Amino acid sequence: MCIPGSADVTLTLPVKSEANPSTQAALFTQARKLVPAALPGLTARSTIEADRIRLALDLPADRKAESLEFFPLEEARIEPAAAQVLNRRDGVSLYLTAAKPVKADAKSLAGVVVANGGPAKPGGWAAVVEAPLVAGVVSAPGTAAVGANAPTMSLVAALGAAFIGGLILNLMPCVFPVLSLKLIGLAQHRTHSGPMAAHGIASRSA
Repeated sequence: MCIPGSADVTLTLPVKSEANPSTQAALFTQARKLVPAALPGLTARSTIEADRIRLALDLPADRKAESLEFFPLEEARIEPAAAQVLNRRDGVSLYLTAAKPVKADAKSLAGVVVANGGPAKPGGWAAVVEAPLVAGVVSAPGTAAVGANAPTMSLVAALGAAFIGGLILNLMPCVFPVLSLKLIGLAQHRTHSGPMAAHGIASRSA
């Protein structure tokens, strides 16, 4: 109800002579450990050719990258929906797709790299990188590339997933009663073949 109102309230806060950590201090400490920061010993460089970008990383000895993702800190740098392919044949390289149109004034590629699911996972970590972006030759990652972040599935699996999704959609409480009401309405017009056929076609189209 949009009725104007007002009230006078008071609040008494205790005053202490010195500040002490709260009972939630450990949660803040844990959260700060998850914030990406510059990682000593990590260097990065990037090469661009047309809409292909190769982000090469030199990792410290104590860091592994079984999987790797890159999140740019600047917009219009990479295509966010494109697959990111990890290649470890010649070091650690992540192949990205540049955003279109490619900005001619882009001199660096800044972002966050997340390895092995991030710092919340065992063996995972994240770091901020800023790689100089230079024009060059970016070859395809090849068949030996591993760690494509965009999952693929077969046609049979896709059809099965679509069938299950259709069942879930039609059996939801907000949809299933509507289907029943529609069927009851069609049954009430069973003696009228013309309108019933039209209703059936409209129901299938919906």
